[in-house]
Amino acid sequence: MKFTSQKNHELFVRGILGVLIFLCLGAPGWSAEFKIESVESELRDGVYHIDARFDLNLSRVMRSALLNGVTLIIGAQVELKRPRRYWVNEDIATLEQRYSLSYHLLSRHYLVTDLNTEIQRNFHSLDTAVDFLNSAAELPSVDADLLNPELAYLAYIRVYLVRSELPLALRVKAYSLRQWKASSPWLLWQIQ
Repeated sequence: MKFTSQKNHELFVRGILGVLIFLCLGAPGWSAEFKIESVESELRDGVYHIDARFDLNLSRVMRSALLNGVTLIIGAQVELKRPRRYWVNEDIATLEQRYSLSYHLLSRHYLVTDLNTEIQRNFHSLDTAVDFLNSAAELPSVDADLLNPELAYLAYIRVYLVRSELPLALRVKAYSLRQWKASSPWLLWQIQ
């Protein structure tokens, strides 16, 4: 590209820098953000029940895809490990809970389906459906017989958008665009 003056060149460079800064910082609502607010486990009737509270913020692109018939799969993964002193931690169990979130145009309702139990719930708005997912996350339980009661165990949890379940046409974009990258960092807590 040839510039006729130094001023045109400076304007071009400033424009490119402005666009790059805008893309790096992102506009509000452009990128998704999934967080884990809290998690706890409780031993009841010989089973460790895991309850978590999430903060799922869907991007504008995800919201638009929902309105256009795309079903989003939200996964919550729990890994249970036994710490070892001089070696890597021993894997005890990996558990996963998945929910599907979809929009039905005829009824104008959002549908949340627990894919482990097939229980479905209808919601009038996307915000109430996401609030349900944020607060009602009931994760698979861990049988206490798998654990030695004299030892402490480490549990890790994360929540994420299952991009591999998107329609093929969107899957390629989902792996390359920030608007589709929604995954919380792993959160660690101790089970005793």
